[in-house]
Amino acid sequence: MPGQFVRAESREGVVDGPGKQCFVISPIGEAGTLERDRADKVLKYIITPPVQAAGFVPVRADDESRPGIVTSQIVTRLLEDELVIADLTGANPNVLYELAVRHLARRPVVQILESGNRLPFDVEAARTVFFDHTDLESAEIAKAAIGEQIRAVLANPAAVDSPISTAIDAKAWRDTGRTVEQGLAQLVETVEALTTEVRRPTSVAAVAASGRLAAAYSSVHGERRASPAAASPA
Repeated sequence: MPGQFVRAESREGVVDGPGKQCFVISPIGEAGTLERDRADKVLKYIITPPVQAAGFVPVRADDESRPGIVTSQIVTRLLEDELVIADLTGANPNVLYELAVRHLARRPVVQILESGNRLPFDVEAARTVFFDHTDLESAEIAKAAIGEQIRAVLANPAAVDSPISTAIDAKAWRDTGRTVEQGLAQLVETVEALTTEVRRPTSVAAVAASGRLAAAYSSVHGERRASPAAASPA
């Protein structure tokens, strides 16, 4: 799909030509509703300018005109498109499901959120662009921030991280049977636990989590120093 000939009905009219595609996942709503009106304005005035500046064609699910099963087409885009913009406003279940698929694919995604909304707990640690689509200055700032995020995630797409990728890596390390890798898994999981506790207002829990982090780090550090593979040659 990347690099194919694109013909998408966007709010700017028909976009023709070869190009990379950026799939936009967002709450859409029914035609004529306030939700659809908001979605269209966010796509046209906040998402499209920085996406096009980066050399991509923004495509939303309702832009698809190809025959076939819509859900399968969406999943294919989430797995294959080089870039995804995710508007998490309203914690829409479909949007969160699609974000999880993108996380599983370990491919670049930029999160955005309307000011006044709260990020879902599992993704609130991820860098997110906040905006108010009814405020011109906020929209301008958001466009610049989205452009910066696009450049950052595309500069090193292999470094994409998410709760899903962290859990998969930790399991892979545990399953090796090697002490150092198992220690790394414990360290990663403890960092995740510490992050969770710090977000809560219970300082005692945060202190306890930081203690587990120190213990896990000491364990890994000690194993690395003792490991023949890590030791310097005599």
